[in-house]
Amino acid sequence: MTAKKVFVTGAGGQTGTQTLKWLNQVGENMEVYAGIHKGQESRQEDVVKSFKCCPCVTEGADHKQLVDCFRDVQDLFIVPPSTDDKREVACNYIKAAREANVKFVLLLSVQGADGASHSWGAPFNQIERDLKETGSTDWCIIRVPFYMQNLMLYKQQIKQGHLPLPLKEGKFAPIDVADVGKLAAWILKDCAPHKGMTYNITGTEALDGKQMAKVFEKFCAREVLYKDIPAEEARTILKSQNVPEVEIKALLDFYALAQENTFEKVTEEFKDICGTPPKSLQDWVSEHKSECM
Repeated sequence: MTAKKVFVTGAGGQTGTQTLKWLNQVGENMEVYAGIHKGQESRQEDVVKSFKCCPCVTEGADHKQLVDCFRDVQDLFIVPPSTDDKREVACNYIKAAREANVKFVLLLSVQGADGASHSWGAPFNQIERDLKETGSTDWCIIRVPFYMQNLMLYKQQIKQGHLPLPLKEGKFAPIDVADVGKLAAWILKDCAPHKGMTYNITGTEALDGKQMAKVFEKFCAREVLYKDIPAEEARTILKSQNVPEVEIKALLDFYALAQENTFEKVTEEFKDICGTPPKSLQDWVSEHKSECM
């Protein structure tokens, strides 16, 4: 049987890397291609060495180059970059995929993208529309929430005994990026049941700031208190961690929406697809507690 060709964009980032990892485990009879976004060229050699994938092709805005990259690819996973031009980049992928006759496109989007006018979800709302309007390609969309990894942006404060978030009493259900990679790999393994589907993925439990602080307290061998902070203080902390401005704005918009409990609903869609629930925050913090001690 001829191996089907699968292309993962953004392979130098967290989501792309985890998807390649899981494709190595579950992706039988696949020939996997890993694409690197501009600015991640130095990751090419590392990605090729770490995963069983074909040599990486640096992705850019050149339409012909992208069409050539996607030629003979059956399934494409689009991971939009975390830059201001994410819609333009993703739209270029979508157009090139259509011209290259890619059969199935899986798109990474975010929780709350439908009807969004805020910087957290609006670009993804536009990308989702672009994908659906292609007409000639089967697609699936996975909307994911706040990554647990983002909580480590506050690890210095956690070491000092507090978890500062501009969350008030809002709740959300974070997810481990490794589980997002697992989900993508499971869908790419057998796309047929997922064509035309939009999945709203969440973590196992919606937690407020106090509950998240208690999880860190349990595993970090110190008292950790939740500290509700204004958005500008959060901006200062994120800047100190060298988070790009476009990501800071998106995160602050997420927190503002979470204050209103926009993201408190927990779904079972991850378990329905993968057969097991995603990792809980307790399990994730237990694995990463050394970073906060």
